[in-house]
Parts: sequence; C-alpha cells; structure tokens
Amino acid sequence: MLFNSAKQVNAHRRSRIVTEKGRTLLVHSAQKPPPGEGAKASRPKIVLSDFEGTDYGEWKVSGEAFGKGPSGGTLPNQQPVSGFLGKGLINTYLGGDGPHGTLVSPAFNVSRKFINFLIGGGGHAGQTCINLLIDGKVVRTTAGKDNEKLEWNFWNVQEFEGKQAQIEIVDKSSGGWGHINIDQVELSDEPPTALGPIDELPDYGSMALASDGRVTSAEQAQKLLGSIGGWTAKLSCQEDVTYPVTEKRSTALVIPSVTLQPGAKHTFTFVLVWLFPNHPHGHEYANRFNGAAEVAHYIFDNHDRLAGDTIRWHKTYYEDSTLWSSRTRLIISAVLRASMSGKS
Repeated sequence: MLFNSAKQVNAHRRSRIVTEKGRTLLVHSAQKPPPGEGAKASRPKIVLSDFEGTDYGEWKVSGEAFGKGPSGGTLPNQQPVSGFLGKGLINTYLGGDGPHGTLVSPAFNVSRKFINFLIGGGGHAGQTCINLLIDGKVVRTTAGKDNEKLEWNFWNVQEFEGKQAQIEIVDKSSGGWGHINIDQVELSDEPPTALGPIDELPDYGSMALASDGRVTSAEQAQKLLGSIGGWTAKLSCQEDVTYPVTEKRSTALVIPSVTLQPGAKHTFTFVLVWLFPNHPHGHEYANRFNGAAEVAHYIFDNHDRLAGDTIRWHKTYYEDSTLWSSRTRLIISAVLRASMSGKS
C-alpha cells in the first residue's frame, strides 16, 4: 500500500489476520498515524541551507554548472524562475543547459522526520535531481518537473533518524531542461505540504490473501517458520501489526498440515485480491466493495459460478473454431485491404 507515495506521506501500514465466515484473511492496508503520534509537539526546523550567501560555504562544488555561488534568480535566456524564497537559490542554467556538476553538503545528523526542499528545473531522473546520501549511497532522490517554478517537495526519513547523511544536488544533463533549481533545504517534523488525504491517493487501497478455512495459531506458525530457517524466519505471523509506511514487512498465513495416504490428494484454496479505489485506470470494484476483504468473500461465495463463466468465456473465444476462424478472417481481410490501399 502507498507503494509510490510512501516516502512522501506520514502514514502507517497495517497487516492483520482476520477470521470471518469460517475463513482466514491476511489483510494489508494503510492508515493515518495513531492520534497520539500527531499530538507530539514538533521540534524546531533546522535549515541546512537557504542559499542566501554569496558562495556555497562548506558545500563542495564540482564541475561548472553551479558557478561560484547561488544564483539571484532567472539567468540569461532562461524562462522566468519563480517560487524560491528570499533572494538566492541553486540554478544550474549557467550558460545554458550544457554545463555539468554536483553540489554536496557537509555531513549532518538526520534529526527530524522529514527533509523539505523547493525544487524546479529538469525532470531527468538521476541527472537533474536532489539526492539524500547515507554512507555514500542514494537513499532518496527527486527530479524536477520540466518547469522553472520551484515547488515544495519532501522525503519521509523517519527510518534514518540518528544517522549521518549528506545532500547531493546533481546536474548531469545537457539536453532540453538539462538543469536543476533548488532552494530552502531543511529538516522538519512536518512536511511542508501534503499530497492530500492518504485515502484519496492513487496507490491507496487494500490487499488480502484469503484461505477457505482455518490457519494455525500465530505461535505455531512462527515456530514452524523459524524451524525452516532462511528468509521464512523473518516472516511475521502477528495477528495485528502497524508500522511506519517507509518500512517493508511481510506477514504469513500457515495452514494446518495434512497427511496424505499414497495416491490421495488434497486441495488448498486461496484467493489473492486487491482493491485500489482511486486508481486512474479503472476502479469499478470500488462501486461494489469497501475493501479487498469483501472482494475475497465475494469470490469464495460465488466461486463455482465465477470459475464456470470464466472457463466458458475462454472456451468460446479461443476454442470455438467458427468464432475464431471468423475473427481471423476479418483480421486478414483488413490487413490485405490496408496493404492494397497503400500500394495504389
């Protein structure tokens, strides 16, 4: 959940094991942080740089794109630059889009939940961007949007609190929009603006892995997974766990063992479903169901009909020789007509 927006929202993921209608469901969803968390007083912001000086101070410059110090605004032959604070900003349109370079901050302690910054300029990922470095590795990155107006953006960095980090601003592009604009880099306990309520984001929704029966207890499941070892030992079997959206965890269901006599067989029935009500390319399920759990129950309740209809549709479309042959002839006829029209 919130796969794409996780680094830019203040939210939690929740995994819970639910028993309903004689079935067991592992439901994965997202939600707002607990009220107690939001009630904590925010610590004062720490400005890493507002780029108001005549030079870059202790920031290290390489290449030619950044010049000797911050820009005062729009540069020659550049579209109007706006949205920055004060009188200075990073603007690598120095002599046009040709020059390259990097600007790296001194090391600092990640002591707040978010890193906020204003960004504009080119939208070339990895080439016109601002990066967060920890141990020399890029752990967060954001590019511009091919627009000279600087807008607020931010990273959720709660998982890195207490670690040493650096900000790296990069210009490695020489084509169109081959420059980057940055201003007001700061540490804060609050993001500057929100992407919107989490339940209105495109990647908000729920997923469910459902078993048509009971599962083992959390204690038994954890013991079994631990005995197997390897990556399975890291799976959680907790019945209800909530954690920051920037963390990745996996939860498992374990079905009671079945003893089979020679030649015997047993069917385990599972359903894997998801529902994203705000997805831009289709959200018909959202008109009928309130979450993935409801979808799972619907499939179990109507499994024979749904499976039968699907098999009949597949057989009719792909195996009915009359329909398939007619469709094939129509396609060949259309291709021939188009080819003949092109020659005339």
